[in-house]
Amino acid sequence: MDKPLEDSIRALAGEHGIDPQRLLAGFASVDMPPELALAVAAVLGDIDAFAASPDSPASSDE
Repeated sequence: MDKPLEDSIRALAGEHGIDPQRLLAGFASVDMPPELALAVAAVLGDIDAFAASPDSPASSDE
């Protein structure tokens, strides 16, 4: 796993209160090309950003 990918995974874990080592172990246990792992991390970050947006149905208390 390259350093930028590892840093992205650590940041993703930190944003969600997940132990970074545990998330890294999960990514490492899957035979996934680094490019795909980066895409997964980016998509998860985009989903999180959408859920946190004020106009998102996921952010309303209704």
